[in-house]
Amino acid sequence: MLNESETAKVEAVQVPDEVFATAYEAAMRHAKYRASRRRDCDDIITDAAVDGLLWARANCTSAESFPAFAATCVRRFVWRKLAKASEKRARRPEHVELSDATRAVAKPVAPVRPLLIDDLPEDIAFAVRLFFTDGYSLRDCGLLMNKSPNTVDLMLKKAAELLAPGRIKPFRPTGQKRLTRG
Repeated sequence: MLNESETAKVEAVQVPDEVFATAYEAAMRHAKYRASRRRDCDDIITDAAVDGLLWARANCTSAESFPAFAATCVRRFVWRKLAKASEKRARRPEHVELSDATRAVAKPVAPVRPLLIDDLPEDIAFAVRLFFTDGYSLRDCGLLMNKSPNTVDLMLKKAAELLAPGRIKPFRPTGQKRLTRG
């Protein structure tokens, strides 16, 4: 099967008008079905169905296989146009009512940096309490939390970094490595 970017190597076959009319009706049924689910894109879907049908007519090499080839092309063109329309709609910023915006601004904002163990995320705070308050080892903390000891150690390092940034990792300019002391 040819792609849209490829050109036909063999001369295109003349499709009888009755077969083309049947394929056109099937394409419009498919476009109507897809447009019933996406009311905002009905013109785009109809245009894509027609484009797919015309591309199939120009690139079909067998008159017997034209209906199936046209149906496949129509589905492919419609799907691509719908995907592009969805991506375009996802990139468009949403409109927000003024009351919603004022309500969002009025919400209390959590501190940027946690100050206490209680301000940490729940699983990290639990690991900190088990290790420092209750005195469990990393292995025991991992067994109690159903995590590996390495994961618990990473959680403790994350907690230390959240509570006091910069204490764990020394500042190094980009590209500078310290492989040895000195």
